[in-house]
Amino acid sequence: CVERGNSSGAIQEAIEASRKFGPTSQQARVAWDIVEEINASDNSAAYSSSEHDALANPSLNKQTYDHFLQLQKLADEQKEHIESVKHVTTQIRAIKLAPPSSRSLPK
Repeated sequence: CVERGNSSGAIQEAIEASRKFGPTSQQARVAWDIVEEINASDNSAAYSSSEHDALANPSLNKQTYDHFLQLQKLADEQKEHIESVKHVTTQIRAIKLAPPSSRSLPK
């Protein structure tokens, strides 16, 4: 059995299955699939703390929250402008243009 996020044991089992049954055998393919699944499920980097970890650093946490509030304020301000653009766009789409005339243009 292999611990979550550590594929070294599964790699050894996959190598052994490849040697014993052949690299394209069903057993080897299943063993290598297991290695891929273990590697894909490794979230250890996401859970390790660093100097940039807002939860581990209260000062950075407040700074991040303040930036979030600024971003939210900017988004709210832009919402009005976006609604104005949508309104004007709707008005422009409502204008029915006459088809161009078939007469020739003046020279």
